[in-house]
Amino acid sequence: MDWPPLTIRFRDRCVDAELANDGPTTEGGSESLKLIVQRMLGLTQRIEDFEQTYRAHSQLGLLIATQPGLRVPLSATPLKR
Repeated sequence: MDWPPLTIRFRDRCVDAELANDGPTTEGGSESLKLIVQRMLGLTQRIEDFEQTYRAHSQLGLLIATQPGLRVPLSATPLKR
């Protein structure tokens, strides 16, 4: 399947996302793109719950302690749910 190109640019505490599309833009398309990118980057995760659950884990505990607020990307593709 051939997906339209998605470009994500990272700047200081900001992300710009652009989806190349050769068809008409649908109403709510910008909001849909925002939600997809947030999910891809792990911004919808409940970090506090994750940290509390795995703080004592033998391998993850050190990572959590040294990098609080770490987010784990949820998918390799924007269309995966």
